[in-house]
Amino acid sequence: MKRALRFLAAAAGLIALIAIVMVLLFPGAENARAIAISAVLALAVQLASFLILHAMRGQGVMIGWGLGSLLRFAALITYGFLAAGALGLPLAAALFSLAAFLFATSILEPVMLER
Repeated sequence: MKRALRFLAAAAGLIALIAIVMVLLFPGAENARAIAISAVLALAVQLASFLILHAMRGQGVMIGWGLGSLLRFAALITYGFLAAGALGLPLAAALFSLAAFLFATSILEPVMLER
C-alpha cells in the first residue's frame, strides 16, 4: 500500500507539472477544462495500472506491464470518443494532454516498483 501511495503522489506531482505546460500550449478555458479532466483520468488509469503491475510482480511482471498498457490504450481510445462527443471537449488538448500524462507517468512505474 505504501508503494501505491508513493506512486500516486509522484504521479500527481508529475501530472501537475505537465498540466502547467499543457495550459501554456493550449490556452483558453475549454482547453484548461479538457486538460484537468485528462489529468484526473490519467491519475486513475495509472493508479489502476500500477496496482495491476504490483499484484503481478512475483508471477509475471511483463504480463502486468502488458495489461497496464492495454488499459492505457483503451482509456485513450475511449476518452477520444467521449471527449469529442458527449463531453464536448477540445479534442487536441484533451487527447494530447492525456497521452502526455500517461506516457510520463508510465515511466515512473519501474522506478516506483523497486522502491
